[in-house]
Amino acid sequence: MARLQAAVLFLGLTSVALAVPATNTVLARKGCSGHGALNARLNGAINRDLEWSDADMSCAGSVRPDESGLRLTAQGPLPGRDRSLRILLGIAGARPGTDGRNLAANLTLIIGSPGRIYATRGDDKCTVDTLRQQALPAAAPDRPRWRVHARGFCIAPAATLDGRSRILLSRFDLQTELTLGD
Repeated sequence: MARLQAAVLFLGLTSVALAVPATNTVLARKGCSGHGALNARLNGAINRDLEWSDADMSCAGSVRPDESGLRLTAQGPLPGRDRSLRILLGIAGARPGTDGRNLAANLTLIIGSPGRIYATRGDDKCTVDTLRQQALPAAAPDRPRWRVHARGFCIAPAATLDGRSRILLSRFDLQTELTLGD
């Protein structure tokens, strides 16, 4: 965990580094409370179409630690491999419960464990075309929650720290749940 945090901090992705311990706890359970799905296309170091359903994946959503937007996380299997893929999508300017269009986003991909990290290093390489949020019954009075659907694309790949390996998420359609107070 310390190595992962150090690498993420070096990349300048402090919001990801702060989230890793809490995200691991949330993603330890399988399924997304009936609200998860991912359809995506990976090109580059991995060439795959991903089609995860709720039962195949773990997911979560939260406000970025600096409150500059939302962070959506999904984790599931890489087909044909004995490894998992974690996708962290940081959506700049997004607010809980508010729909949006053409929102800048940054992307981090973590493959396997302890994890090979790929990052776009900024929110100018991916776009969330549409962000829809539907209110769900609250987990508790102080913990409102929403079903979140983010659809978009990246125009530049996420790369490893040394820049030698790249993965382009050319399209994504992610559904997850966002609960405040997690």
